[in-house]
Amino acid sequence: TFVFSNLIGLRQSKVQRLLGYSSVGQMALMTTAAALIYRPGAEAAMLVVIGGLFVNHLFAKVGLFWLAGYVGRERLRDWSLAGHPAAIVIFGILIAAIAGLPPFPGFFAKWQFILMIAADHRYLVIALILIGSLLEAAYMFRWFGHAVHRDDTRLYARPAELLPIYGMGALLIVSGAIVALLAGIDAHFVALPLVAGLAVWLAWNLPARLQGVFALVLVLGAGIGLIRELSGLSQLYAAILLSGGVVVSIGCLARTEPRPGFYPLLAVMLLSLPALARASTSLEFLVIWELITLSSYFLVLQRRTAIPHALLYLLFSLAAAFFLLVGFALMHAAAGTISLSAFRTAGPDVPAVFVLLAIGFLIKAGAAGVHVWLPGTYAESYDD
Repeated sequence: TFVFSNLIGLRQSKVQRLLGYSSVGQMALMTTAAALIYRPGAEAAMLVVIGGLFVNHLFAKVGLFWLAGYVGRERLRDWSLAGHPAAIVIFGILIAAIAGLPPFPGFFAKWQFILMIAADHRYLVIALILIGSLLEAAYMFRWFGHAVHRDDTRLYARPAELLPIYGMGALLIVSGAIVALLAGIDAHFVALPLVAGLAVWLAWNLPARLQGVFALVLVLGAGIGLIRELSGLSQLYAAILLSGGVVVSIGCLARTEPRPGFYPLLAVMLLSLPALARASTSLEFLVIWELITLSSYFLVLQRRTAIPHALLYLLFSLAAAFFLLVGFALMHAAAGTISLSAFRTAGPDVPAVFVLLAIGFLIKAGAAGVHVWLPGTYAESYDD
């Protein structure tokens, strides 16, 4: 049901039907999770998985239905949020949550779910869940990409009617932090890229160039703090990524016109790079990996002509993340831990893990490389 409802969702042209099929799929996912992980002594995991999936779907779907009423357009092709940055931001939050991306509860719930069923060797179920998740992300982000660039900027409801939708976004963020703690995230540096992005966003009234300088200085300062806590190759890797990202991004300061959302997203992406080297568990690694994917996607999407390429980049990146997720889950099943240090000991005994991780990294590298090369996509979007 989860897979086929999302397959049907791909063909929908009406907003309410698209959201309805997504809801059917989410209910199927929760039912499957409840059936497969119910066992004595698993109450804490049940709370993370079922509770996380439930509150994620509740808040995100309520927000999306309310936003659909706010926009007042029945068909997807008639949607337009261009010129309404507040509506675009909350729309992006709700879509990312429904797609099961961090920092929202659905991501941590699926993480825990995959770990548990990987230990039970339910590989077919894992494949179905990840395929269904990719299908749902495809039609949700396709909808988002077209809505933010359509020329019709009329919204018929009053701005105050967005307040309940903001409330759903706030509840998603708060519940995401709670579920993250329950899932085992206790390192503050994981949230550092998001905090930096928020700080830059709060400086939205600064001239574009000053906001850019503020973003780069903030990223450099916070990044140096991260690097100082590392040693050896991890420190070198983080230093190269941070310095390279900051140097390349100096070119962005040549543009002086207002660029809503550009520098906050740039701060998230740049600071996520050295944070990746700081990760000590596979969960921390995947959270930061997905933050890089999301921020890069939203940056690419700032260019109107990059809409289809941005979606392909996102889907390839999510597919890569799913291969990493399965590899990490198999390692957890073999070693009983999510610590990355397990690769030094149990790694050689689980060759399938390295095959899956290699495939994931190759897909991600291929997606990035192709979309840098394609004209009018990542390279031009980043420069603009």
